[in-house]
Order: sequence, then structure tokens, then C-alpha cells
Amino acid sequence: MKRASKSRYPLFFAWLTVLVWMAIIFWFSSQPASESAQLSFGAMEVGSQVVNHWRVVGAVGFLLFFNLFLIWLKRRSTPLWGKVLIFILFVVFCSVTIYFLLTIVRPRLGINDIRGMNYYTLHNFIRKNAHFFIYMFLGILVKNALSTSDVKGIKAVLIALVICAVYASTDEFHQSFVPGRTALVSDVLIDSTGSFIGIILYSILDWISGKRSIWQAFWNLKA
Repeated sequence: MKRASKSRYPLFFAWLTVLVWMAIIFWFSSQPASESAQLSFGAMEVGSQVVNHWRVVGAVGFLLFFNLFLIWLKRRSTPLWGKVLIFILFVVFCSVTIYFLLTIVRPRLGINDIRGMNYYTLHNFIRKNAHFFIYMFLGILVKNALSTSDVKGIKAVLIALVICAVYASTDEFHQSFVPGRTALVSDVLIDSTGSFIGIILYSILDWISGKRSIWQAFWNLKA
């Protein structure tokens, strides 16, 4: 009985996160154009502060990521030599990533370059990219829920893509009734593309984890 309740919890949590994220998307889409623009400009101000304090933000983000990795590694049923090898590969990956960000990315995209960009051009760029990443995350959540429900392979990919594309279409249709907002086919394509990328990324991790979903694999639960 205890084992059954444990196996149902990931399923409930997985679909709950999908519904919550869809509700968040709906809330964003329900905002009139003026309020949405204010929110976007506010996000740009926050982003500016993040860039200004990139050392602190990067350190905190790395520590959180490192702790999640240690929790995941501890729960893996892998021999000690395997865990040591995974840890070494993780350290090498982090070192290469940090070197790449500090020596290549940051010199080419400094804070002065960002401030020098046209404010409204940057605003439009951020809004379009927000569409992509918001729906990429939705694709990840939907694929995770399907994997937790034991729907695998190409079938899961197609079902997840249909769910995300249909929701993107209904969301754009909903925006046509919001003051100052319009329904754009291009936004549906951006949303669907983001969802597809998220689904593929999750599918790769899903394949690596075996028969369990990522949520089940992380907490070392049986399928």
C-alpha cells in the first residue's frame, strides 16, 4: 500500500505542474497590452540588476545547481567508481562552461552593450524570446507528465507536441479578446517550436534515465 502511494505521487505532481504552468501562461495572456508592457519593462530592469551583480547571481546559481547534482548523484544506484567518474565529468563540464562564459560570452556582451541597445528593440526581442522559453518549459512539463504516465517513445512526443500546439493556439485566440492584444500565427509557431525543443531535450534525458521519468529517476522511485 505504501509503495502504491509512492508511485502515484510523481504522477499527481507531474500533471499538477502542467496545469499550474498553463494557468500562469493564461494569466500573462489575460493582461491588457499596457499592463503587459509595464511587466516586460519591469523584467528588463530586473535583468539589468542581474547583469550588474552577475558575480553574486552566478555564484548562487552554481551552488544551487551543484547541490541538486549531489542529491541526484547520491540517489543513483551506481558503483562508487561510477559516481567518481560522473563527478569528475561534472566538474570538467562546469569548468569549461565557466571558462566559456567568462572569456568569450561576457567580453562580447557587456553591460554597456546592453544599455546601448534601443530600449524598444530590446523589449520586443525579450517578448518574442519569452514566448519561446515559456513554451519550451511547457513542453518539458508535458513530456514529463506523459513519461510519468508510462507514455513513451514517438507516441509521447507527438501527444506532447499536440497538447502544446493546441494550447498555444487557444492562448492566441484568447488574446484576441484582450484589450490591445492581437492573435498572431507567428507567435503560435514560436510557441510550438519552443515546445518541440523542450520535448526533444526531455526525451533525451528520458532515454538516459531508462524506464522511469526524470522525476522518478531523480528521487530514485520505481516506475
